Amino acid sequence: MSFFANSLTATVFGLVSYNNKVALSVVADTSVVPNPQSLVDEFEGEIMNLYQLTRGKFRKPELDPKRVVVDAAVVGIAALVLLLVLILVFKIII
Repeated sequence: MSFFANSLTATVFGLVSYNNKVALSVVADTSVVPNPQSLVDEFEGEIMNLYQLTRGKFRKPELDPKRVVVDAAVVGIAALVLLLVLILVFKIII
């Protein structure tokens, strides 16, 4: 999986963490960055350094069922508020 945001810069980085894996994507204008692979290599080296420094010090957080319910309720309320705002805006416009 990779993604790139629209950008007017010469270099764009995409970093995705999913399923205990990290994917780095780089798009670069070679007239500005003659060797984009060197950016990837340096970034990969730094990620490996961070991994070595933190190895075994962090664990995946456990899922708290109460927190899931609260989060779902907050998202549901926010969706309803957004829907009401859209209804009001479109009624005013129409």
